[in-house]
Amino acid sequence: MSQKNTKTSISKKEEKKHNRIDVYGGHHTAKAEFYGNGNKARIKIIDQTSLDRLLMHDSISLQNYKILDKVYTDYCKSGFFGVKASSYTPRVKSTHDQSNDNYFILRKKVMDCFSHVKGSGDELMYKIFKKIIHDENITKREIDWIEKENNFDDLCNHVEKFYNLWGNS
Repeated sequence: MSQKNTKTSISKKEEKKHNRIDVYGGHHTAKAEFYGNGNKARIKIIDQTSLDRLLMHDSISLQNYKILDKVYTDYCKSGFFGVKASSYTPRVKSTHDQSNDNYFILRKKVMDCFSHVKGSGDELMYKIFKKIIHDENITKREIDWIEKENNFDDLCNHVEKFYNLWGNS
């Protein structure tokens, strides 16, 4: 009887350990690495975003990754990260805090970039761009579009053109 209880408790412990790994979402690749001079090890997630996963699976080039990473970085720094709203128009607060101006400028930059890509006329391109920046799952059909020659390059050219224009204004 106690052996049965012991088996049950051990399997529950193993199940809890397994669930801790699933906290990462089940779609990330983890890699163990040693650090320091001792036997210390840590787990490192090597594909944290959908953009990282596209690069890891050789769906996009490193140059394209760098271009979209600029937008993703601005998106996160501007305070959009984690925001669920029907409108991304920033609310202007009446404070004298200068950091609000920086957030406003970054938000304006990101939203103008979205508008620039949307203005290309390709709905699927815009949808995929939004999914990558919002870090959503990409469907098989969308991956096929990304891997098709020149499609993703065209998206990155629109983003790069916008960032060049933004930098010159």
